[in-house]
Amino acid sequence: ERSTTITQGVLELGFGLTGRWGVQVKLPYQSASGDLGTNSGLGDPVITTSYDLMKRPGRRLTGLLGM
Repeated sequence: ERSTTITQGVLELGFGLTGRWGVQVKLPYQSASGDLGTNSGLGDPVITTSYDLMKRPGRRLTGLLGM
């Protein structure tokens, strides 16, 4: 029986451009180790923008676009 351990983490930074519009940058990191070897490194960065379509007390609807 073979076993593999995978550890993942994401560093995320967010910036508010206005009261409703923001930009986020995400940088993933992954490490995998097992019987066949070990590998680790950074993944592809992800940039997203978000906009609050509806913002009311107790309710919020946000649109998100990323690449």
